[in-house]
Amino acid sequence: MANNSRTMAFQIPEEPFQRIKERESQRIGRKLTQRGLYRG
Repeated sequence: MANNSRTMAFQIPEEPFQRIKERESQRIGRKLTQRGLYRG
């Protein structure tokens, strides 16, 4: 990876996860898949 990025995995409860997923979907203007969350 040329941009020196790192991946970090951690677990969070379902409710905050759904809120993050919804907020990011609105931010990027399309439905976000779970895999899409990991790509930044």
